[in-house]
Amino acid sequence: MFALLHAPVLAAAPLLVAGVANGCGNALTFAMMQRIIPEHARGRVFGLAMALFGLANPLGALAAGAFLPVLPLWWAWALGALASLLVAAGLRRWIPLTIDGTTPAAATLQA
Repeated sequence: MFALLHAPVLAAAPLLVAGVANGCGNALTFAMMQRIIPEHARGRVFGLAMALFGLANPLGALAAGAFLPVLPLWWAWALGALASLLVAAGLRRWIPLTIDGTTPAAATLQA
């Protein structure tokens, strides 16, 4: 972001918006996980999720670093966005909403 915008104040605004959006997304994701995952499995699932999130960040940086010498910067952003969309679509399709594979009642999600 700072490389594309010459004024640090202009670059800070989109970074602030992205940070707030990321924080909101994380809070909503973990709230939904807490509602869906049975209490006896939460520790393991949250531990696994945090390990995977911790692993995904450096792997994404490694992938971006591998693409930057051969592709323009905007291609790296586009490939990252495409990968995120594909992962989200795959997770939505293949991971059940609950541990036993059933869909939680609408009242459970709204509570």
